Amino acid sequence: MAKKKQNKPVNETTTEKKPVERKPTKKEKKAAAEQRSRELKAKRQKFYAVALVFAVLAVVISFASSSTYGQAIYSWIQIGCYGLMGLCGVVVLYASRYEETEKKQRSRNTMGMVFIMVALGIILAEIVKMVTGK
Repeated sequence: MAKKKQNKPVNETTTEKKPVERKPTKKEKKAAAEQRSRELKAKRQKFYAVALVFAVLAVVISFASSSTYGQAIYSWIQIGCYGLMGLCGVVVLYASRYEETEKKQRSRNTMGMVFIMVALGIILAEIVKMVTGK
């Protein structure tokens, strides 16, 4: 006698047809890319506007405090101004992630790091000058 082949029960979930997803057309791809580009540009503009406000504020405060030159408060005001410039660098560094090309992203990243490093260097120099009394 021949052995009967046992058929496996049909799984109903696998036999159901899934709806076919169509690929987006060239127009849809282009429209999506343009929409993404507009969104990134809006975010970049907001961050760069904030960075500009910090930078202008730091410069205005620095020039406005020139009448206090030679006093102890002047050093603290300068430290605050360079702190604002460092904050400007942090904002530019953060905004660089919204750049569209890798080259622009690296450029903005470098610019933000330069702002931060210069600000930290001058802040440390001011603190050393205050501590040593020179």
